[in-house]
Amino acid sequence: MIKTQGKTSYLKQYERPYQSTLALINFLKRRIPDQSFDILDVGCGGGANIFWLKKYFPKWRFLGIDTDKEALKIAKKMQRGREGVGFREINFLKSGDYFSKKNFDWVFAIQFISFVDFDFSIFLKKLLIWQEKGFF
Repeated sequence: MIKTQGKTSYLKQYERPYQSTLALINFLKRRIPDQSFDILDVGCGGGANIFWLKKYFPKWRFLGIDTDKEALKIAKKMQRGREGVGFREINFLKSGDYFSKKNFDWVFAIQFISFVDFDFSIFLKKLLIWQEKGFF
């Protein structure tokens, strides 16, 4: 069961990134080469993490997935027209029909795990199948 964060929480993240998002960006800037990658963001919510990551890594292509329709509406509205950014309503636990093995270079699940009640081992198995280089 997913706990909803609320519309204002999603919009607030567009004004200024969370410290955890900035820490991740700084970590990635030091360790990931500046090249094109396909990124899956599981539990993307309102898409603000993708917004900030795309700003710092413009060559990366992002697909954000979530089950929260309202959050995805915000994500799509806030990032309409941005190249290399997309969003879909997909439940990652039932996503076998959507993704093949090693479909993405990296898989992110930023500020997500604390909002969801699920079998964590299933989540890790899916991440290992989808990504080629690693996950955060």
